[in-house]
This record gives sequence, structure tokens and C-alpha cells, in this order.
Amino acid sequence: GGHSKGGNLAVTGASLCPARARDRIAAVYSFDGPGFTDYLLTRPGYQELLTRVQTFVPKSSVVGLLLGREEPHTVVDSTQKGLFQHDLYSWQVLGADFVRLEEVDAGSRLMDRALKSWLAGLSKSQRETVADTLYDLLSSGDAKMVREALQPKNLAGALRSALDADPKDLLVLASSLARLAGAVLRAL
Repeated sequence: GGHSKGGNLAVTGASLCPARARDRIAAVYSFDGPGFTDYLLTRPGYQELLTRVQTFVPKSSVVGLLLGREEPHTVVDSTQKGLFQHDLYSWQVLGADFVRLEEVDAGSRLMDRALKSWLAGLSKSQRETVADTLYDLLSSGDAKMVREALQPKNLAGALRSALDADPKDLLVLASSLARLAGAVLRAL
């Protein structure tokens, strides 16, 4: 199991491992991990594990609803708002379990529609460039968590590192983010 990309990797690894190893897997846990491309969704190993994958997302999930998935998800209450709910430490626990909700909120559903529309309009190469460039920029500071990445000192570090980034990559990022804004407006 794992959180965020770790949850995605746990499901991917379990789905792609040899059948004899997969048979020994009791459960795979993904905590607000993004979904998958058709490559994994159509693999026999993923299909075989569907009943053993336990996916948890916060009520305003963005990350956990990215891309595609076929396994059901459990919605968890959080003390944070928006993207800050990605922080596991904000998830509410009562006794030995999470505080569960029926479904994600309206804002999460809107972002899910917008992001899926946006991603469908990007080539694989563009998606890779956007993810890599955005990650490089946001991880250039001292941030360890999303809320820290958005603090002024870390945003300033991201802007400084943009000076060293490949101008073609920055152009792809800027163009893609403009498309994202359009997708959000269309989803409203």
C-alpha cells in the first residue's frame, strides 16, 4: 500500500507481478493515489485484483480521482479544504476506522470532469513534460508537503528554478495550464 504515487505504484506493482505472487496478495491499499492509463486498466492482473484493491480518497479529492480506475473508492472526511486534503494527517479517524462519507463533494466532481477533459487533450509526451516540469519547479524549494509548496518562500524558489528550466518545457507547461483553465470553465 501507499499514499499518492505510492498507492499508484502499489496497485501497479501488484497488477504486473507474476500470477503466483499475485495469488498471495490479500489486499492492496491506495490512499489518494492517482488512477491509471488504459495500459494498466486492461491488464489481466489489474482485473484480477479489483476486489482486493482498497482505495481511499478525501471528500475533495483531486489527486485520487486523476486518470482512470475501475475499483470502487471509499470517501474519507478531512479537516482541510481542497487540495490540502491530500495530506493524510488531515483525514478524520473515529475509533479504528476513517470517518467515511457517501461521495466526494461537488467541487471534486467538477475538478474530476475538468482534469479528465484536459488530460484527454494532451499527448503522452505533453503529459510527461507537464508532470516533470511542474514537479521540478515545485520540488525545488524545501517543501515536503503540498501546503508547504504553496508558501511564498517555496513559490519563490520555484520561480527561480524556472529560469534554469528548458524554455520549450515551460512553453508546454504554460500552454497546458491555459488549456486546463479552459477545461475548468467548460466544466462549470
